[in-house]
Amino acid sequence: MARMLFGSHISKLEKFTGPKLFIMGTEDCWTGVSQLASYVHKLGPSAEYRLIDGAGHFDLENSTERTGQIVDFASDFITKASSKH
Repeated sequence: MARMLFGSHISKLEKFTGPKLFIMGTEDCWTGVSQLASYVHKLGPSAEYRLIDGAGHFDLENSTERTGQIVDFASDFITKASSKH
């Protein structure tokens, strides 16, 4: 379903060679964890993902705790990506 809804975004991500981080909730009703894992694997070592346990698709933006997790994931990702360049 994600490819059908966001196909143009996905094709652009496939062409982008820089580091990519995907963050999703384990209860996302739009995309399953296994679908995301498969897609990230297809993108290669420049892509990775992090999961927020129990969060749905829209829960991520409405919770202080989850916002903190997103910030931590992004901060760690940026630090790691910056150290490679």
